[in-house]
Amino acid sequence: MDDQALRDYFQFDEYDLTANRNGEYSEKQKQRLAKQDKGRFNTELIIGLVALAIFLILLGVLFFFRDYDVAVMVFMAICLVVAYYTLRSAYNTNKGNVPKEVRELKKLEGPVRIDQDERSNDVYLHIQGERWDIEDGIASSFHQGDTYTVYYGGNEGDILSLEWVSTPTAAKTP
Repeated sequence: MDDQALRDYFQFDEYDLTANRNGEYSEKQKQRLAKQDKGRFNTELIIGLVALAIFLILLGVLFFFRDYDVAVMVFMAICLVVAYYTLRSAYNTNKGNVPKEVRELKKLEGPVRIDQDERSNDVYLHIQGERWDIEDGIASSFHQGDTYTVYYGGNEGDILSLEWVSTPTAAKTP
């Protein structure tokens, strides 16, 4: 196991790990989450405004040509719903009204399982039913079956820090 490679890959240091052990985010992690929030806000705002613009353009076309096609009206309704929900979510993100379960720092401890999707070649880290997408190069820093404590959270459930706990003991032979 290569602790430094894991720290570099998941971008954490001893200060971050200590804060996570105490059930808190470090200042660096708070800044990273705020940056994610800003990116999320921008994405939601763009999607919402584009959907609203499409709705308004189609509404103008319908009034100008007075051609009330059902498919167009259904598409307009979908655009309006998308605009409403993405703009509302962007507003809540911008105001800091992120749901508690999104902000909650989570801790999970258990044996590691690494597997690779044969079709896409994506590599996944599994611990007790949770799964994270990782790069193939970092997978060798873990040993299958070793126990790790993982601290994760934020909008995307990213791993914030982790630490090796133990290696399984070999079966005792008589």
